[in-house]
Amino acid sequence: MGWQITRGVMASMEHSIREMGKDWKVLPAVIPVLIYHGNTAWNYPNDLISLIDANSAMHPWLLNIHYILVDLSTTADPLLSSMPDSVQDFWL
Repeated sequence: MGWQITRGVMASMEHSIREMGKDWKVLPAVIPVLIYHGNTAWNYPNDLISLIDANSAMHPWLLNIHYILVDLSTTADPLLSSMPDSVQDFWL
């Protein structure tokens, strides 16, 4: 998942650069959030660097993107369905 999140962040930044044109000076802030609602709890790392085969001494110089995980796997479906629309619009 870390790789897919990283690709999404990069695509968002590339889109912003195309819209700003060749004179862009800064990149937009992108805060990735993963909302998970599977049958079991999420048990994967929430960063990219965990997927990279490198000695930990190299980590300070490698690209790493963390994402916020909202794990709804322990939330019953009826409870999710009964959320007010404003909460559903925010999280879903």
